[in-house]
Amino acid sequence: MWFQSFATLQRLNLTLLILPLVATTTFSTSWGETTSNFPSFRHVDATTLGSPAAVTGKIVILADDDFAPWSFRAADGSLQGISVELAAAACKEAGLDCTVSAKPFSELVPALRGGEAQVVVSGLRPDAALLSEFRLSKPYFRSLGRFVVREGSSLSTPDIRTLAGKRLGFIGNTSHARFIETYYSRSALTPFTSTAEMQDALRTGQIDVAFGDAMQWAFWLNGTDARSCCAFLGKAFIHRTTFSRSLVFVGAKDKTAVIDLLDAALDQLDSKAVTATIFSRYLPSSIW
Repeated sequence: MWFQSFATLQRLNLTLLILPLVATTTFSTSWGETTSNFPSFRHVDATTLGSPAAVTGKIVILADDDFAPWSFRAADGSLQGISVELAAAACKEAGLDCTVSAKPFSELVPALRGGEAQVVVSGLRPDAALLSEFRLSKPYFRSLGRFVVREGSSLSTPDIRTLAGKRLGFIGNTSHARFIETYYSRSALTPFTSTAEMQDALRTGQIDVAFGDAMQWAFWLNGTDARSCCAFLGKAFIHRTTFSRSLVFVGAKDKTAVIDLLDAALDQLDSKAVTATIFSRYLPSSIW
């Protein structure tokens, strides 16, 4: 399932401050009948897989209703997305009786506080404030950064030395900008005010290479606006202090057993390649 738009390292020789993608496991997915490496964002340890104490009763799970491809209203009004399917699959794996519903982002935390729901699975940014008030699962995704070049580029790797002196585009005053300005100061840094402006500059050759959110790039590269101009350079980056936002399940602290069960179920889904399969249904190509 592809979308027309998306709004919302291991192989790089830099420093240890740039965290590589976690160890990968090869799964078969539906991306053009190819096999992609799905990163284990959860650091699953097969020796610890198991089920916490059982939970009874109906579990109400909420998701942001305008957060594609994680959770969104489809044309027919149904709730779809990666987070929605993961939640449903985790509930089934854990033997929980769950209902997954949508709410606007601004209503998610109040609903959790008021006991209207026990878990939120998309939209909330895990930070110190959220952690102090709620129980968080391990991440099921961390946002990734990717370099992109025009087809036929002579650039073969996105390391600092190779990109020195190259016109490197990025969106200014963002987490991606902080990363680039910290590690790629030897490049000819070229900030832009919008993603569309940067993408057009790359497509028309005004810059040599660009850096941004991996998922956003994947949708653009596979869409009509790119005109088949460009391709990923190298592999994905994780950098937790700048652009790598985590997605987690968030639960009320008095519902610890629910989050524990869902956490264990998410581990199982990773190990069974269910997570990779769900991701493949909503992404136009591998973003790793």
